[in-house]
Amino acid sequence: MQPNSSFPGKLSGWRICIIAMVGLSLAGWIGCSGSAGPVVAPKPRQAFAGVVLKIGCADAAVAREIVRRTAAWCNKTGARVEVGPVTDCEVAIISPAELGVWMARKDALPVPEEMRNSAHTVQWSRCLSIWSERLTSWGGTPHGIPIAGDGYVLAYNADRFAEGSNRLKRTIAPPATWEDFAELAELFAKDGTPSLPALPADADRALREFQFVAACYDRPALTGTDFTAQMQVADKKDASTAAMLSFYHDIATGEPRLILPAFVEAAKWWKRTAACRPKIGVDSAIASVANGRAVMAIVSLAELGQLAKPDGAAPAAIGLAPLPGTKVWYDAKGTAKPPADKVRGVNFVPFFGTGGWIGVVRPICANPEAAFELLAEVSSLDRSTELLSDPLLGFGPFRVEHLDQARESVWQRYGFDAGRSQQLAQAIRLHTGSGLANPAVGLRGGDRTELLGLLAGELAKVANGTSSPEDALKAADVTWRAADAKRPSESLKLERRHAAGLR
Repeated sequence: MQPNSSFPGKLSGWRICIIAMVGLSLAGWIGCSGSAGPVVAPKPRQAFAGVVLKIGCADAAVAREIVRRTAAWCNKTGARVEVGPVTDCEVAIISPAELGVWMARKDALPVPEEMRNSAHTVQWSRCLSIWSERLTSWGGTPHGIPIAGDGYVLAYNADRFAEGSNRLKRTIAPPATWEDFAELAELFAKDGTPSLPALPADADRALREFQFVAACYDRPALTGTDFTAQMQVADKKDASTAAMLSFYHDIATGEPRLILPAFVEAAKWWKRTAACRPKIGVDSAIASVANGRAVMAIVSLAELGQLAKPDGAAPAAIGLAPLPGTKVWYDAKGTAKPPADKVRGVNFVPFFGTGGWIGVVRPICANPEAAFELLAEVSSLDRSTELLSDPLLGFGPFRVEHLDQARESVWQRYGFDAGRSQQLAQAIRLHTGSGLANPAVGLRGGDRTELLGLLAGELAKVANGTSSPEDALKAADVTWRAADAKRPSESLKLERRHAAGLR
């Protein structure tokens, strides 16, 4: 007869086993902990627990947004990031054009070599070469990490174009070349009404289009394959490198190039279009296009992102197109040469001057490792794509993946319909110069502000008709050389090379 398992004086075998196991567990728990409380597993150590990093940027809104986007990284690492003035920050977000000023003060640490390894979060090899090799570098050594690229488009008023087409009985399309741009501007200004927005007072912005035009006249647009073919001839190596990297200055001699044919032609274009502008601007360039005061304008992504959209959608009248190129380019002797791009028949060479942002770590930083990892997080594909999709920031692409068609949805945030969003993506893709070996780069040395101010002053005389393009550039050349004469020639020449990305 089997015993009754429910009998109070008896315990079944399986119940005895369970009680024994529980007892052993309790004994081990109490014995190990010394108390009856539960054992709490230790938290994994945070790499930068207690570290406080101060980040600064001339645009405080950019600094605040970067801090906001790095909250998850801070939670993971234990670091804290605060916004502070650029003067005493440890991590500075600066324009690539400013890097020379920081380097002159020895105020930017070199990027650790391991961060340029393909396995690192930054994925350095996936950055566009203009950013990884030139705009973040000084003397061939990277001292900055790319945070945002730049981007420019041609915005035009489609209603004004349609009116012009009806009046002339022919279709008016967005200009493919800067020569066409000037002709259209003159066409719409024939009745004395300005067709372009006023020039900004700021030298950087005022010179923007002059530099865009000069870059296209200055050299042929060469792909990496084309440039490599030229380099096969040994005696052309130095000359080819100089032609690829020189713009305002000859990197071989350090001397100004302002009086070369490319700049003269750009100054002539400047004179033609100046006659189509009002003396004083009432609206921003993009607002002028939206309200029809201007027929067209070159605008940055930041300017496009600040366009007023009362109902959330960009005005229907605004059309978008890529920046123009030129019909020819000029060699040093002034001979006009056909574009290298035989398909489009347009010579487009992108110019990189003041746009975009890079992050630098200053020597005063108490924890450089944490600072560089912070910048790596901001520069990473996921974080940079988030920032790219915010039109109020106006960030441009700097990664190969940013140009993928699969990511074109980021441009829809600017409020344009599907067709114009695609046009915006295509225009920005062209502006990056991806695949080109010789984009032009503007001044990046410590004398940058002084030299651009002198040039802008002379070109202002061209705009108001008191100086010819040739005379203005000769005068600017004289003032630039006078400024150069105040500095040791060898160190100045070295600075020009370093600014171009060479050792």
